[in-house]
Amino acid sequence: MAVLAPRTADTYTYVANTGPGKVRVFDTATNALVASIDTGPGSGPVQVAASRNGKLVYVTERDS
Repeated sequence: MAVLAPRTADTYTYVANTGPGKVRVFDTATNALVASIDTGPGSGPVQVAASRNGKLVYVTERDS
């Protein structure tokens, strides 16, 4: 699991990548990929939502 130091809620964009079972994290200031979080074998992340303060990220998966 990757842990990112939150700056503000809009600093990062989280993208569900169903095929490889990962959530990609991009820095919105630079558009750079800063983390790739593996959600486990056989997982299928579908949607990602971040809390307003940017401290929590919720991921829904296709089969769990």
